[in-house]
Amino acid sequence: MKSSENAVIEYFEKFTVKAKKIAESDEKTPDFLVEQEEIVLIELKEKSDDDALHKREQKELSNGDVFEHVGSRGYRNRISGVIGHGIKQLKAQKENTKSDFCLLFIIANGVAKGTQAEQIISTLYGRKDIIDFDSQSNQAASCYYAYHSEFFKHKDIIDGVFLITDKNVALLINDKSPSYSKFKTSTFLSKFVGKISIFDVIELEEKGRVMVADCDIPRSDEEAIKEYIFEKYSINRGLMIDFPQYSFKVQINENEL
Repeated sequence: MKSSENAVIEYFEKFTVKAKKIAESDEKTPDFLVEQEEIVLIELKEKSDDDALHKREQKELSNGDVFEHVGSRGYRNRISGVIGHGIKQLKAQKENTKSDFCLLFIIANGVAKGTQAEQIISTLYGRKDIIDFDSQSNQAASCYYAYHSEFFKHKDIIDGVFLITDKNVALLINDKSPSYSKFKTSTFLSKFVGKISIFDVIELEEKGRVMVADCDIPRSDEEAIKEYIFEKYSINRGLMIDFPQYSFKVQINENEL
């Protein structure tokens, strides 16, 4: 983890953000503290897959085989656990440090990083895929807060998540946070605007690019949530599902190129 911590510090330096490593102690502590225009707590988390799956990937690739992986892009309990543990670290020190904002920095490091990133997004936002059979579009729509959501569950603690997959970086904003408006106008956020992908469900819905289940119906009642979404967006015939994602890898010998 030490190398990852150094990489995070170096990454933030590119945006003139000085993230200081917090000394480890017996108490729960986040990894980094930013004390500039605003005070920001940041906790680093890496999400890998089971060792057995990583070993199978290595074995099949070294044998010259194609490694295949299939996974749902929906909410995952294991990812919820990783996020929840990180939020505990932030919660333990938010008041002590008088932090304005708290964020997670999640590195997707599974065998299929793209699929894992989609799972993290779905777990944070409670995202479901919506198919409208009568739509002129041949693509499914994404509906946010259609299922259990870590952003909603921990809205009083977490303001956003940096999500890293290989060289791609996205900042996912928690629009359910009471500090949403303050975060949107913060100097901290302004240092990343126009430089990395920033994901804001409120802005995307205003542009008609996503759906949002903005209702008080318990998310455990999936049928009632579906009925609400279909009525809100005038869907007469459709499906609410989690699409599977397929990934294939092969190892290429550089001498063969």
